[in-house]
Amino acid sequence: MKNKVVLFFLLIFFSFSSALGFAETFTYNPQWKVNDSYDYQTNFSFEFSPKGSDAAEKPVYGELKLQLRYQVVQVTPDYTEFAIKVESVDGLIRKEGVTLTLADSLRILSEKDQKRYQEFLKLITSKNLVHYKMDPKGAILEFTHLPELTDLGIDLAALSDKTFKKSKDFEKNRYFIQVILNIVLNHNLYLNTTFSPDFGPHSSRYLLREYPLNQVTPDSLVYHHKGVGFFMPQPFTVELLGTTSVSQNEQATILSSTHPYTKKELLQIGQTILDHTLLSDKDRMQMDKIIQTILKSPYIQINWAIKHQMTVLNKESLANSSHSQWEYSLKAPKSLIWSSLDQVTDQTPMQDYQIIFKAESTRIK
Repeated sequence: MKNKVVLFFLLIFFSFSSALGFAETFTYNPQWKVNDSYDYQTNFSFEFSPKGSDAAEKPVYGELKLQLRYQVVQVTPDYTEFAIKVESVDGLIRKEGVTLTLADSLRILSEKDQKRYQEFLKLITSKNLVHYKMDPKGAILEFTHLPELTDLGIDLAALSDKTFKKSKDFEKNRYFIQVILNIVLNHNLYLNTTFSPDFGPHSSRYLLREYPLNQVTPDSLVYHHKGVGFFMPQPFTVELLGTTSVSQNEQATILSSTHPYTKKELLQIGQTILDHTLLSDKDRMQMDKIIQTILKSPYIQINWAIKHQMTVLNKESLANSSHSQWEYSLKAPKSLIWSSLDQVTDQTPMQDYQIIFKAESTRIK
């Protein structure tokens, strides 16, 4: 009897917990193992769409298709080291109803340039393109194996200049290139935010973050400027508010995030950056005037959004697919001159533009 009473109250507790919103959670936590490799078809695309039949510009769509292999080189409590290799390259561009594939464009080239491209393709698919260490939260700590990356760059340069490797200063130049690569990739003062990829198996947007199931959770994209470099020596933070929701079905868990922003949020970000940038008084006044003019003008409309989605199959710990999309919608006078923006009227010809960038990855092995 006593056990039945205990079970009865436990049942009531869990029922009320569910009703009060104590939902289950999901955490994206890939189980990396040394020597594991994962192949992803990753497509980067760009779409430019001016609206209206009288638009001076025409719609343009371009796509770069890469099959990438991610190999786990090393796993420690502090980082996981990856090597990325390009398995194949393809692409296309579409304008005014005409689609030109990469193969089509190659046929237009001279025989010499076609041979050079084939050498280029063979070179970048024959060895690892890049190595890097990623921390548990998905941020790249360091690009490694820089001597190999240097040699790859030299081999690519030699495709255009056969005398590059024969120079008497070759070893000195090689060392100099490696130093520059290290500075650019690992010690860049002006790009002093840690690079975090949001495609392929990483999807650092969600890595190790706990989300409640079947709920919309307030979320934010945050950029922390560390306060180094000549032009922006003071630290500051930029935050973009949004939401993330996580749902599950019999096959998979789906994580979806949206971070929209309008003219107001965009200009607030611009003002924050401007306030922490070293400028002359004259330049600062001009930039402040442009920001205020755009903010007050009813003839400039900006609606942008950053969207992410990732799918994880229920029996897997690794992302099956990931999708990142940046949407930009702008309505402004056709002939936009900042100094005369206050003279725009309802009769001024306007133009709508939409630009969409996408990075889509699907696991194929």
